[in-house]
Order: sequence, then C-alpha cells, then structure tokens
Amino acid sequence: MAQLSVGKSLAGLNLADEKGNPRAWISLDNKNGPLIMVADDSGKASAELSVDAKKQAALSLSDATGKQGADIAIIDHQPGFFLRDADGKPRTTLGLLTDGPYLSLRDAIGKERASLSSDSNGVNLKISDSQGFSTSIGNTDLVTPATGDTHRTSAASIRMFNDKGNVIWAAPTQ
Repeated sequence: MAQLSVGKSLAGLNLADEKGNPRAWISLDNKNGPLIMVADDSGKASAELSVDAKKQAALSLSDATGKQGADIAIIDHQPGFFLRDADGKPRTTLGLLTDGPYLSLRDAIGKERASLSSDSNGVNLKISDSQGFSTSIGNTDLVTPATGDTHRTSAASIRMFNDKGNVIWAAPTQ
C-alpha cells in the first residue's frame, strides 16, 4: 500500500505492509533535503538515509528501541563510521581526515581514551587514562615551553605525559 503526498515544500511517499503498518518513507523536503526511512514491523524507523542542504550524506541504523547504533556519514567532505552505545553516545569513530585515516575510542562520558592516526608526516598511537595521563607512540608534535618551538618526534619514539601535558618520560630521550 502506498500513499503519495505533495505540499509546498514537501513531497513524499509512504509505504505500508499488507496490515497497513508504515514500513518506509521517502520524502523530498526543500529545506532539509531527501530522506529515506525504513521501519521494522512495529513501525519504528531502523534505517535512515539522508542528504542535507550542505550535500552531506548519512546512513543511520537504529536498534529495536529506536536508538541510533551506527552511522556512516560524509561531513565536510570527510567520510566517517560511528558506533554508538546504548545511550546514543558515539564511542568508536573511524574516519578519513584530509591527510589520512583516524580511529578513535571513547569512554562512557565521551572522553577519547585511544586513537590511531596516520598522515603524510607519520603515524601516532595515543592512549590516555581518566586522570589525564597519556602515552604517545610514533610521530608526535612537541612544543618546547621556553621557546615555543615545535618539533615532531620520529616514528620510533615513545612519550609519556602527565595530566598537564608535560613529558614525564621519553625514549629516545629528548
């Protein structure tokens, strides 16, 4: 069963199953862009494909309660894959930044705890704890506090930082 509706700024097509339950929607909204939604047999949207006014595309997948669980999106010409927890907070991000790939793992409050990035200047693995201490393996940009000079460590380096961002251990030594 299909129903077509057309308005000043919205045109849409609603599809229902043989029992009349809404199962899919296709809409064209001049303000927000095209949208396709697919619902489970209870009528809850479980997949949504959209393109917004900035020409950014997204595919969102939701669980049986309607909470988003995974998103694939292109934001500012950068593709990304996002996994969300039961509260809808992004916990894992895999993206392609301007100059290379990026992987981020976040804790329950949204604080990044581990990341892996690569760009034309090198690669870096960073882990951190809830107190603000962190370890960086690989290429890391360091600022000399006295002069403000910035230099980048080699891929064969490890730096440990205190909660204020100061190096507390390094190999090779600075």
